[in-house]
Amino acid sequence: MPMEIKITFTDKENTPWAGILLIKKKLDRMDFDGFLNQLPLSVQGSNRGYG
Repeated sequence: MPMEIKITFTDKENTPWAGILLIKKKLDRMDFDGFLNQLPLSVQGSNRGYG
């Protein structure tokens, strides 16, 4: 299902987070979390690994 995103220009100030929503939606559609879960990352313990 294609998602319509309307992009417009404005004279308002932007924060560094201005485009983060677009990136988040893209990563969600790609199932990025599922991909990371399939990688052979170190198991968290002691002072190594990833949460």
